[in-house]
Amino acid sequence: MLATPRLECIPESPPASPVWATPRDIARDLGRDLPRDLVSLKACSASPALSSNKSSYDSPKRLFFPLRAVLPQDYSDMYTEDVLADPNQLNSLGRPLFTDRSLVDWQLNDVRSLLIIDKLKPEWNGVVPTVIEPGYRIIVLGLDASDQDIVHALVDSDIYKEHGFDRQFRYQTAQYTVQAARARSASAHGLTKPEWRNIIENYLLNLACEAQCRIDYKKTCSAIKRQRAADQQQTITLSPPSPSSNSSTLLKKALLTSLSTSPDFPSKHRPHKVSLSRREKHQIWVQVQTRLYARLGLDWQPDDLA
Repeated sequence: MLATPRLECIPESPPASPVWATPRDIARDLGRDLPRDLVSLKACSASPALSSNKSSYDSPKRLFFPLRAVLPQDYSDMYTEDVLADPNQLNSLGRPLFTDRSLVDWQLNDVRSLLIIDKLKPEWNGVVPTVIEPGYRIIVLGLDASDQDIVHALVDSDIYKEHGFDRQFRYQTAQYTVQAARARSASAHGLTKPEWRNIIENYLLNLACEAQCRIDYKKTCSAIKRQRAADQQQTITLSPPSPSSNSSTLLKKALLTSLSTSPDFPSKHRPHKVSLSRREKHQIWVQVQTRLYARLGLDWQPDDLA
């Protein structure tokens, strides 16, 4: 199970010291032997005869950080001044209250979205760090990225990956989000930081709402089916056994049970499989969407019932 840190619990502490690791360190930590070719290269790089070309043979290094050390400590450049103007509309981290959503797996995926960054920190020395905690990774997406680069970065991210959305749905969602943002953008070239962050948050919110709607839809359908099955059971009328000996009563119950599964048994006494029509399912889906959007204060429209 992936850890789901609460952003409010992240201390505003100085950046943690980086942990550098060579392929040998990584192989040792994973309990595997270092590949022979890397061992040979490392031996060659130590040779005095090759010292002038040492940089050509240096083993690549990886930088490891705990999650709290790579998350932003300041969010003021991610939102416009009017959004940040009212302190009462900000949470303890200085982010707008609308970034706190009561949706399935929201905190986990909100943190993942914050790991999409526009540039590397200077102290990372050009290396994209590996997050020590599993389930999180840093993605670099520049403000001047093309629409296709943004779409692919969002689709290939880990945002709501556990919910099994197919790639086509993720792609269409990302593409629509980027196109809508470009239509609102005042710049014909690169995005501003708030516009860039707005794309990421809208993509996150779209997937979150879809995930929540699917869960609520399944629960609603199951509840309706259970109720219909219970109502159907009440309408099945079987003649009660007349007072007699226990053996006679048990015999009649056994006969009734046997007959109820027979094709010759009156259909009105047989329970029918409870199902929902396609239109009923569509109506339930629209109702689920409508309730969720209203709860979140979104002005989104549910899917067309046509």
